[in-house]
Amino acid sequence: MMNIHEKLCFLALRFPSDSSNIKDVVIGKEGRIKFRVPINVFVKGDPEAKKIFPTANLESLETFYVDIAGSIIVRKNIQTFEKFLENMDFQEYNEKVLSYNHLHFSLEKNSNCLEWTFQISFLHDLVLGSFLSYPGEENV
Repeated sequence: MMNIHEKLCFLALRFPSDSSNIKDVVIGKEGRIKFRVPINVFVKGDPEAKKIFPTANLESLETFYVDIAGSIIVRKNIQTFEKFLENMDFQEYNEKVLSYNHLHFSLEKNSNCLEWTFQISFLHDLVLGSFLSYPGEENV
């Protein structure tokens, strides 16, 4: 039987790459992107998780596992988040991406959703990394 930390990462790996499952994406003044994932979508097909997550104390989760799970979900749904970088003007870009560094994801339960938050600089680094590692290209 998996503990809640392992289950969180396992469910993130199984989370669908479908932008319709990412809800209420917003960006705050300091570049923190917040999004919601319905708990029922996150735990779909896992009876054990359906029992654990609705009543779980998410504040007790270790940052390491929250970071892994959040990173997996964002990577699997990158197209949903890229528009924030595309729509930023130069001033906003400097204020939000270059002024702050992503340190950790945060996770809270809000109604029937899991609410993830991360710094937009994580997204910037992720997109930049994907440009540098296109298949068939040599890394210089």
